[in-house]
Amino acid sequence: MSDDLVTAAQLPVWANVTIDNVTTPLVARTDGVTSVAWTAPDAAVVRAVFHLDVVDPTGWRGSADRTFSLTRQSTPRPPALSPLAIVIAVAIVLVLAGFLVLGLLLARKRERQPPVAPVPPPAPVIGPPATVATTKVCPRCRTIVNAVDVTCFFCGYAFPEGPGGRT
Repeated sequence: MSDDLVTAAQLPVWANVTIDNVTTPLVARTDGVTSVAWTAPDAAVVRAVFHLDVVDPTGWRGSADRTFSLTRQSTPRPPALSPLAIVIAVAIVLVLAGFLVLGLLLARKRERQPPVAPVPPPAPVIGPPATVATTKVCPRCRTIVNAVDVTCFFCGYAFPEGPGGRT
């Protein structure tokens, strides 16, 4: 329908597909269409019809029909595993198996060891407990200080009895 006077961009185009008596419009009066993207249904169809209409500016009409069939798309096979993936999977399985064997061996070793005898409690102390003064009172400032101090930390008083409060 195109010639030297009328370019394809000036021609209005209608296109549709009919499958099982159901017509699906692909292009409806669009100027200059030369191709259309269409996703075919994933079904086996014995007879499908593509219909195209084109009208030039003077009103002349051109039509074309094409009959075709569709086959169902087969499901794609999963990709094959790469050798590297297989090596990594085997390494992971071997490491896990190694840890399992090591754990079983350590458990057996613990079962074979004789049990450790419990530690006996300390012997009780007989008699009154020995009391040791841990603090003393400064006679000058009346502050409580440690018994081992030889001088009062607060006022500087020197205890005459020496460290521990003993002479």
